[in-house]
Amino acid sequence: MESIASTCDVFNTLNLTAVERGVLSALFYNFFDRVVIVCVQPVIVALGLLTNGSFLFVVARVPRMWTVTNLYLVQLAVADVMFLVLTETQRIVYFQASPLILDMSVVGFAGSVTLYFFVQFLHTATMILVTVVALEKYFAIFKPFLLRASWVRGNRKRAVKMSIGTWILAALLVSLVGPWHNGFVLTCIVWPEYSSFDGVPDRVYTLKDNSEDMSTYELVTMPQRDSLVYTITFIVIASVNSVVFVRIIRALKLRVVPIGQQNAVLEARITRTRNQVTWMLVINGVLFFVLMAPSKIYALARTISRGSGHEVLDNLQRSYVTNTFSILTYLNSAVNPIIYSAVSLRYRRACRRAFTVRQRRITFLK
Repeated sequence: MESIASTCDVFNTLNLTAVERGVLSALFYNFFDRVVIVCVQPVIVALGLLTNGSFLFVVARVPRMWTVTNLYLVQLAVADVMFLVLTETQRIVYFQASPLILDMSVVGFAGSVTLYFFVQFLHTATMILVTVVALEKYFAIFKPFLLRASWVRGNRKRAVKMSIGTWILAALLVSLVGPWHNGFVLTCIVWPEYSSFDGVPDRVYTLKDNSEDMSTYELVTMPQRDSLVYTITFIVIASVNSVVFVRIIRALKLRVVPIGQQNAVLEARITRTRNQVTWMLVINGVLFFVLMAPSKIYALARTISRGSGHEVLDNLQRSYVTNTFSILTYLNSAVNPIIYSAVSLRYRRACRRAFTVRQRRITFLK
């Protein structure tokens, strides 16, 4: 890790006394930044708390929802809530502490690294959990005697091992490429001698979360892209899920219910319920990667453009793009239970049972 500089010198000093206003404005939060941080993201966080909290409540209250698949979905819901709360907390803290968009001085090196680690850790864990759920359904369809979703001892043991492995793998991936390898960089700024710059910090610490070469100006104006390792991880996971989803969809279309058997009606009902759950998970997984893809594709495009020696977007355009893609990522952590309700009759029935059980007990006592 690079040492944490504490003094100003010619290499880390940015002289802005004779530059255009557009150059100066790139260091500050613009209007769209403020709208997203103060208005849009808190609404998404509230939505995510409501939807994921409702899902956790339903699973806790309805015993028939205690399945292996729902164990993974519970972890996904918890990770989504923590991700939403943590990212909003991070942005609000930085926003309230300084008018400069990349000033992380308020939390110091330890705070910046801790926030970075847990945000990326939760983000990576959700990708792996979605994949685990997809594989669970894949094997349930193609290897039904090998893998069952019922909450029996053997399945619980397997699910717990898979869960522990998921979180360990996420932690290892983040640890390999974390910002502790690059450092907490000090930039000293010489502002124009205008009253409008009175009180604006002239010493800015920025967490450099990748190893690419950046100028002093870029360090304080250009939100750094995701590590290439994260982008590659996303591409690999998305590819695996695409193959799994296609095979599941084909299997569901080809599967028919036997006719002429005494239990045909019951079997048809079981098949319909199972297919609804499977479609729910497929749609949820597809939407997950659709909402995640723009930010990852943009990160890859930035890597390529930086390698060619030029940026495609200016600072304002980059702000609009990154904020828009961030909104999609935040929405991804809030909409999963909405999909469960829209697609799965079993989940809707469980919701009704969970939220009306107290009323029924009161009626019975009367």
